[in-house]
Amino acid sequence: MTASRILLQLAGWPVTAALVWWWLSLPEGRAWQLVLSLLLAVVILFVAAMLLAHAFGSWRRAHRVLPWLIGATAVTGLIVWRGYHPLGALIPWIIALPGFYWAAGGPNYKAQLQHGRTYLGVLFWAVAGVLVPYLLIKWVPDVGPSFNAQATSAAVRFVLAAVLFTLSWPLLGAWWMKEPEVFHAQS
Repeated sequence: MTASRILLQLAGWPVTAALVWWWLSLPEGRAWQLVLSLLLAVVILFVAAMLLAHAFGSWRRAHRVLPWLIGATAVTGLIVWRGYHPLGALIPWIIALPGFYWAAGGPNYKAQLQHGRTYLGVLFWAVAGVLVPYLLIKWVPDVGPSFNAQATSAAVRFVLAAVLFTLSWPLLGAWWMKEPEVFHAQS
């Protein structure tokens, strides 16, 4: 894994999060605002698809990652809308992760999807990239009544959670891109 791949992920996901934050704050009272909101939603999905494709293979295959991303996002939205536990929203992403890898055309993707390494990678991503950040954000340490201490604690926890989530994508991609010894033994 190259440093540029990690840096792109570290820069790209916060930019995507900022776009989502801006998109959620847009009013939709007029037709042009609704059109702007729809266009921004398309841009957000496309940027996320490019980041995922870059993490798992080549950014040039983002158009193949996009349907998997839209499906996982739609099912996650439905799970959250129905009021289920936030960790239940992991289920569509766990199902879609091998699809992201396949769509991005990672090396030996056909053999990798038949190998246990794929599912160990998904388990790693679910724990290190989602569960640990979720628990970090949810945890509220007793830092005293000072507002500054509480704000600093929250900021540190959110930054750590964002870095863990962001790094989990390229690390998962690197894990899958590395050819396991099983493939060398068969050739």
